[in-house]
Amino acid sequence: MKNFTALSTGLLAAAIMASPAFAAGEGYPGCIKSDTDKCTAYVYDGMGKVVRDDVMKKCVLNGHIPLEASSAIKECNPEFFKDTARVEAPVAPTVSAKAITLNADAFFDFDKSTLKPEGKASLDALVKDMKIEQVEYITVVGHTDRIGSDAYNQKLSERRADTVAKYLTAKGVPATKIKSSGVGEAQPVKECKGNKATSALIKCLAPNRRAVITVGVSSK
Repeated sequence: MKNFTALSTGLLAAAIMASPAFAAGEGYPGCIKSDTDKCTAYVYDGMGKVVRDDVMKKCVLNGHIPLEASSAIKECNPEFFKDTARVEAPVAPTVSAKAITLNADAFFDFDKSTLKPEGKASLDALVKDMKIEQVEYITVVGHTDRIGSDAYNQKLSERRADTVAKYLTAKGVPATKIKSSGVGEAQPVKECKGNKATSALIKCLAPNRRAVITVGVSSK
């Protein structure tokens, strides 16, 4: 009985190997190539059609060739043929910056950090012209002339910049988008002779008393 079973199994295997439905690896007569010019991983019938199992209707694999992208066909394993079109990353909005220099004498009285009516009017116009929802950031940098001590001028420039920042916030610009700072007398734009605080020197140094407001606007 054992001999009969072994003989039957051997004959069955030989029949399958000889059958047109057997598809083997490279070099075997039964190798049917895919579009990638490599042997496919499936079993084919005598008509060249893929053999499917009776239950799940899945394509039958030949067991000799690994199932992968190069050995698959779309009708059996479409997952290997999904659209691989590249998804473009969203373009980040560009940010353009515009610097506006405002004369401190128009904003503040000499040696003061309280906004004058003219200063408020200028800031109102600035806010009106900008689209707040597109504003990425605003920097306010205060500057003074060289009259007075370095430490005093530093504090004065900071107070003036802070005053401007708070006014912009009161007009609707988010405080989180505004950064204020002062540099005192460290960055003059005009040099004048003399050290005594005469009216002539104060007038000459006027361009140094300024506030520079930089507005960064997004293109989104």
